Amino acid sequence: SLFRRVEPTKEWIENNYYELLPEAQNANLVSVNQFWKDYANHEGGSFASPWFAEANRNFTEIMFALAVIDLPLGEVEEDFEIVDGKLTINANGPMIVLHQQNREVDFAREGTSVFVSENFFQTNDRYRFKDGMQYDKFVDGDFLANVLYGSEVVITNPTSTPMAIDLLLQIPAGAMPVSASYQTRSISMQLNAFSTQKVEYAFYFPAAGEFSHYPAHVSSDVKVLAVAEGRDFKVVDEPESVDESSWAWVSQNGSDEEVLEFLNRENIQRLNAAEIAFRMKDKAFFTLVTDTLRNRCKYDHTLWAYSVKHNDAAAIREFLDHCDALTSRCSMAIKSDLLTIDPFLRNWYQQREFTPLVNARAHQLGSSRKILNGRIHQQYEKLMQILGHQPQLDSDQRLVVTYYLLLQDRVEEALQQFAKIEAKDVVQTMPYAYCDAYLDLYREKPDEALSKAQKWVDYPVDRWRKKFENVVAMVKEIQSASTTIIDESDRTQQQDQLAATAAGYDFRIEASGDKRGTGKGIVEWRNLEQLTVNYYEMDVEFLFSTNPFARDQIDGFSMIRPNHSQTLKVKDGEAKGVLEFELPKQFDNKNVLVEVLYGGDSKSQTWFANSMEVQVIESYGQVLLSDPSAKAPISKAYVKVFAKGADGRVEFHKDGYTDLRGRFDYVTQSNRSLDGISEYAILIISDEHGAVIREAKPPRE
Repeated sequence: SLFRRVEPTKEWIENNYYELLPEAQNANLVSVNQFWKDYANHEGGSFASPWFAEANRNFTEIMFALAVIDLPLGEVEEDFEIVDGKLTINANGPMIVLHQQNREVDFAREGTSVFVSENFFQTNDRYRFKDGMQYDKFVDGDFLANVLYGSEVVITNPTSTPMAIDLLLQIPAGAMPVSASYQTRSISMQLNAFSTQKVEYAFYFPAAGEFSHYPAHVSSDVKVLAVAEGRDFKVVDEPESVDESSWAWVSQNGSDEEVLEFLNRENIQRLNAAEIAFRMKDKAFFTLVTDTLRNRCKYDHTLWAYSVKHNDAAAIREFLDHCDALTSRCSMAIKSDLLTIDPFLRNWYQQREFTPLVNARAHQLGSSRKILNGRIHQQYEKLMQILGHQPQLDSDQRLVVTYYLLLQDRVEEALQQFAKIEAKDVVQTMPYAYCDAYLDLYREKPDEALSKAQKWVDYPVDRWRKKFENVVAMVKEIQSASTTIIDESDRTQQQDQLAATAAGYDFRIEASGDKRGTGKGIVEWRNLEQLTVNYYEMDVEFLFSTNPFARDQIDGFSMIRPNHSQTLKVKDGEAKGVLEFELPKQFDNKNVLVEVLYGGDSKSQTWFANSMEVQVIESYGQVLLSDPSAKAPISKAYVKVFAKGADGRVEFHKDGYTDLRGRFDYVTQSNRSLDGISEYAILIISDEHGAVIREAKPPRE
């Protein structure tokens, strides 16, 4: 396996519902229909409804419906028996049976190619409802003056041939057009095969009287194909009889008691409650209406607006809570007696995780800290706006701040914020437990991190369990240098394990015995058999601060014959070890470049003392530091990396510190492309163990 680049940083949001973002999780997700009405009215026993097929708008509603229908989760066995044309089904459990049958009907066929109908309705009382079904409420009797009416014209093509037709419409004589309608209008349209189209227009009669009407005509190629049924209109100022059971009448003409009775009796979700707004000037009536609607889960913004007039604090809070025009101009978060803005409830802000993310810089550059990832910067700024309106931060808010500080590698500040959290007050127990164990690795307390993480390694949710397993695996690697893969799809874990099994070596030169000017080479090797050592006399100083790639000046040594060369074999049957060899006496008191070769890999070293074991694992872009005397990893060693492009230009690449395992990934970072990099120069500095300069090629992908 070759080196793999880190995946692009992704945003993760807890969605709570299957494949639905938080903003889509609203009251419209599961609509009101006959099925849910049946469930609301159900009392005791098994529940079933013949309207179950109406709960089919989305996955969530379907799953909700299946959850309340008393059907078994497993398969039901059934037997079918047909005797004398009668079907009998015997089942060993609850089931729903759908059936249909053919019945003989009277059929009268007329030779026509187009059907047209025209019906009239009162716009504020258009439908009637029976058994949960909606029916048209067309006007059959007298019409009223100064009342808005509409006409519904329906054209049907019952043939398999598309038609290009012209529809002629005209409002009744004595009427006035409204709602962008015309006195006379011709519409050209295309009627597809076996299709229907509907056209509407609106009008009113300004005065009573008797009027005629020219009905809708359908024509094609100067031939009339169909004509709607004509009718005469009798328009009166006062109706002879009215439907006193309709909301149109009760809302305008009924008493206050009749209005309240209607609101308590009928399906208020179908009503336009704002039609009684003129009555809301009476505070007592306003209170009764809002209490009634509130108890029946109905809110009307026009009616609630009167709360300001009546100084009703409870209703004002509800009114302002629904007043988006106002709240959208306020801050991200407000908490007051009359208005509370919770950005989470309004879906203005969601907690987001960003992974994978590897920052290039470990320290602030310049006078201000910069977040290079635009999406993280936007999220962090929004969070700061919200928290800036809080009198003080609670424990859960500090936990969120801790996460975003860690995301920016601001570890010390994250530790300070986390220390202020009261564990007993945290609602998000799982994230707190993981963050506590994770931060123990920065506190240099791996044993405590292991103890905390092991409590959660059997947690049933994969995402969280793997996080704690990763902490356990990291601590065990610190303790035993063994690498374990927890998630086979995790790129970082795969790279760590492959790096652990790859052939690699590093060497250093130390003073040999008490005699000055002589030295010995020490090779720390892994997974190899023998090495070739070449010696070149040289007079070169490497000044990393002025020239990170000073090795360019000595690459020519590999192109000439070395002054001396030897082959060294490592111990058979071992995966790793230490090989020591004395520098030849001919190089005493001389500057010498020592080149160690294995396969196509070569490493060069000059005299500068250090007490670190440094392994640069080029195949996976990692350095591994350890203290050979203490036989322990070296943590907190500062690593600074420069990258050279194909054009020879040298730029800063990243810096940081080795972790408790002594490991540092010098290649990976999220804010710069790795394309075009030809070489890395690596400076490693430890206050206790000295400094080392290394150079490495980009890993193969």
